Amino acid sequence: MVKTKNSILPKHIRDELKMTCALQGFSRLLQGNSKTTKLQWDEMFIFYHGQLPNRPSQIKMLANGTATYRDLYDSSQVVVTTKSANSPSSSVLTLKPNLSLDLNTNYRAGIEIQSEDFEKKGVTGPLLITGRTLLAMAKRGVTNYKKALSFPANKWDIVKNEPKESGTTSNDVIAYVRHAMYNDIHDISPEDCDSLEEENYDEVENMADDNKEIEDGGGDNLDEEKDTSVGNDDDNSADKNETPTKNCNNVPGKHTSITKLSNTIRNDWFFPGFISFVLYGPFADGNDRLACFELSDAVPGSNKGRAAKRKQEKKEKDVARMNDNTNKRGLTTDQLISMKALKLQRLSHEQNINESNMIVLMGHSATLGRQIDTAERRATIRCEAYDENNVHWSIAMI
Repeated sequence: MVKTKNSILPKHIRDELKMTCALQGFSRLLQGNSKTTKLQWDEMFIFYHGQLPNRPSQIKMLANGTATYRDLYDSSQVVVTTKSANSPSSSVLTLKPNLSLDLNTNYRAGIEIQSEDFEKKGVTGPLLITGRTLLAMAKRGVTNYKKALSFPANKWDIVKNEPKESGTTSNDVIAYVRHAMYNDIHDISPEDCDSLEEENYDEVENMADDNKEIEDGGGDNLDEEKDTSVGNDDDNSADKNETPTKNCNNVPGKHTSITKLSNTIRNDWFFPGFISFVLYGPFADGNDRLACFELSDAVPGSNKGRAAKRKQEKKEKDVARMNDNTNKRGLTTDQLISMKALKLQRLSHEQNINESNMIVLMGHSATLGRQIDTAERRATIRCEAYDENNVHWSIAMI
């Protein structure tokens, strides 16, 4: 049994975990309403780094292995040996070997995998990774996912989430995709793979023939072979300097079947977006797949701009409004009743005001009438005949 060791987290694994978190944020961004590019950058930054008090940092949750990022880790019990009778045990989360592709090293959450290493642009720099970088990273991961998804089309049924060939497992398909992506990224065509294998086979045969000649005592012919090899130095050098041209159209894809894959791939090599491809890609359940990995059924060439989309939405709403018999345009019954009630209240208030004013005027009129009667009686007593020059009659006539 190989004993695992603990080590510093390599850069390619650290970058891959960053992309995994960025793809989570990009999926949530796609599920919301449309936003401008600046708002997308801000949303990705808040999702990644967090915002107190309601938005926790997703990269810290990934580094600690909590919430949805628990699927990245395997749990193991570690017994702490002490002199006391009680020997407490703790649970340690280690990154799954099928994700790191390193069977001999443990990458533990909170120890080798620390959130401080993911929050900054560099390990030693003070600047935090920006939302613009995170958005570009997520889009690059989606592009690699779509490219990787084109290779296992004839081996894995994405709809049924099962292999098309009996005996094929998800690990076989993942290894197949890794080799195919390696050939695609390094521009290795199937013809190049065949030529490399033929050259290796020829070298082995030549070495076997040379050993056989030496054992048979055929050393006399060595000088002649040396002379011929010396005479052909120019030809050999010319052949060595020639580099085979690689046709990009021969890169394995949907229409090219990979008959032989390159054997030069390292065991720990993976393409950008590999962890998300394994966890949230075609091998996961439909509910666990990321929204950015869902393939739309739209017809090619049907993408529209924002103005065209707004116009189409307005047209659909107008049609729905015209054909809607339950919710007619205008005021509802409750609103009409409320309006009538307010109108009655207003009229009642105006009537009360008018009645109050009338009562006041009636009292004022009665007062004036009594004053006039008093003035006329006083004038009659002082001067029975009307005289306009009389003071009392002048007061009564006013």
